[in-house]
Amino acid sequence: MVKLSDIAKRAKVGVSTASYVLGKTGLHKVSPETRERILAAARELNYVPNVAGKALRKGMTYTAAVLFPDISGSFAFNIIAGLENEFNSAGYSMLFCKYRNRAEFEEKCRLLGGKQIDGVIVLGCYPGSEDAVCQLDKYHPVISLAHNMDVAEIPSVYVDGFKVSLLAVKHLIDNGHRRIAIQQGVDSNKVAGAKAAAENSDAELLFAPREIRSGKDFFDWGLAQNAKITAFAAYSDHVAFELIGRAIDCRVRIPEDFSVIGVDGEEFGALLRPGLTSIRQPDFEQGATAVRVLMQKIKNGQAGSVVLQPELLERASVAKINY
Repeated sequence: MVKLSDIAKRAKVGVSTASYVLGKTGLHKVSPETRERILAAARELNYVPNVAGKALRKGMTYTAAVLFPDISGSFAFNIIAGLENEFNSAGYSMLFCKYRNRAEFEEKCRLLGGKQIDGVIVLGCYPGSEDAVCQLDKYHPVISLAHNMDVAEIPSVYVDGFKVSLLAVKHLIDNGHRRIAIQQGVDSNKVAGAKAAAENSDAELLFAPREIRSGKDFFDWGLAQNAKITAFAAYSDHVAFELIGRAIDCRVRIPEDFSVIGVDGEEFGALLRPGLTSIRQPDFEQGATAVRVLMQKIKNGQAGSVVLQPELLERASVAKINY
């Protein structure tokens, strides 16, 4: 096994100097030329840092857990890619824990409290399960990802839900739509954003009951309304994909008969025909930012929340109409 002293000997520097560079603890103390010489020696000797030894010395594990829901798609994949990239940069390993329902979410929170880890990133949280997350935070530093916990001890990294719905509904209204079906989801800020977009217009917003979750049910509910709906605003691209599939089965044309807008900015949306107009939520950036906030909390005992901004991805699933 290659030791730090072997690297120092090959680079013709002291062991402490090699440690500054390879441990990234004192890069400012070493000139760029010497730094490159040390890194070149490490590559030549296939040096692998002894993380276990470092962890033992500092009383840390250099492992963090991510509690993640059972979801799929490029949006979820890109969040995970952002997490992994930033954890790698910080010299951390990622323990991935998946949950499928509220009971499993709360049980995983309980079990993670007894794990030898340095911190936890929780993606999503069921209403009423905040206590389970706060209890976990008593054992390990915890931050919330893609959901505003609104709890002082738990910093959150999330996208502005108010702005998400504001952009979606405004885009539909700007294109002439005045009867818009909207899927509520669980974020009250998104409902407020939709209402704010329609405030100074004659548009009528029809909010589907919260229990309507699938694209099929959302589409069927919209067709059953007496109002002449011209557009559907789904709370995710996945739901929008389902809705468009249901429309095709019913021989309904998108966007000629109904316009559709989603949320997330899934890459698959660009391949769909018509291409799905969507509100893009930063995915890779969310994951990477979450890790940086967790590292800050691990180091300082506290950290601030970060709110990211969405953007409109205009494609072909929204038609311009004369109302």
